[in-house]
Amino acid sequence: MNTTLIGEQLSTRIIGRDILYLPETDSTNFHAGRLFRNNELNHGMVIIAGRQTAGRGRLERSWYSEGCLTMTVILEMKPQTAGLSAITLTAGAALALGLTELTGTPFSVKYPNDIMYEGKKIGGILSELKTNEKSFILLGIGVNVEQEVFPEDISEIAVSLRQTGTVASKEDVAAALLNRLEPMVDLFMEGGFSRVRPFWVDVNCTLGKTLEISQPSGTVKGKAINIDDEGALILETADGVQKVLSGDFTITVD
Repeated sequence: MNTTLIGEQLSTRIIGRDILYLPETDSTNFHAGRLFRNNELNHGMVIIAGRQTAGRGRLERSWYSEGCLTMTVILEMKPQTAGLSAITLTAGAALALGLTELTGTPFSVKYPNDIMYEGKKIGGILSELKTNEKSFILLGIGVNVEQEVFPEDISEIAVSLRQTGTVASKEDVAAALLNRLEPMVDLFMEGGFSRVRPFWVDVNCTLGKTLEISQPSGTVKGKAINIDDEGALILETADGVQKVLSGDFTITVD
């Protein structure tokens, strides 16, 4: 990983101007947490790992990171704007647009945190909130870039940029994502998710689909009909309209 090559492609003001590269770490979010405890985080800082040994996805799932661009973007936010669900959706729209602009191939977002290509997952986002006298979002991002094959248990659901026919370096991908992320985060900070919502709607692959959402209280099934200005997914269910912000989301075939 050549961080100079990333810097040369950046059009950002702040995000990505301070990059910490780690040849190997347990997780970029874990490392960011350690820096947080030492008061060493700054807005716009980016941590990139050459290899992760304990990468995580949402709901504590493991993340296969061989050949993957793995990074954490640090966002300092006012407490009233630091909603994890909404910033995750904001980042998802930015990543899908960044990959589309880089490759000329359309990518989409699946609620709440997956980046998709033709029904397969190419990337994901894991957001964590850290608060002391300041509030920081640790925006963990993973994008499959170089893999030619995946382990058998995920080979039917995962895809990489290389498998789509795109030849791009991790540096190219990182710069494209950060360039798209900063203006989207600026919009979010100015006016919340309502400013970002039209971009998410344009690139989503969730609305109009029937979902099953597993929650501690049980399973909710319904058609995704909208997303509100707070980032909640609005479902039409057999019991009426419901708003959902959390759970394990699966798109079903009717």
